[in-house]
Amino acid sequence: TIGTGLLLGVRGSQAARFSFLLAIPAILGASGFKLYVALGEPAATEAAWGDLLLGAVAAALVGTLAIKSLLAVIARGKLKAFGIYCAAVGVAAIVVSAIS
Repeated sequence: TIGTGLLLGVRGSQAARFSFLLAIPAILGASGFKLYVALGEPAATEAAWGDLLLGAVAAALVGTLAIKSLLAVIARGKLKAFGIYCAAVGVAAIVVSAIS
């Protein structure tokens, strides 16, 4: 969504904000559904809830850092380099998946 916004002439900061706001309902919905399913599993009663909470906090911190880093890249106008990096990682993932 960020790339498409930029192609349509939207400022980078606006495109990024829209993209992240658009992701919130999907992330919350998927997380809520997975939690609902997990709570129905027998193993849920034995789960170490402290470990799960620690994992969720760590994921939130790393996600926040990743978002801030991407916003900094967009602010500097270096999105082309980031796009090339993403394409290279995507191709590498496809190759590794095909080989495995």
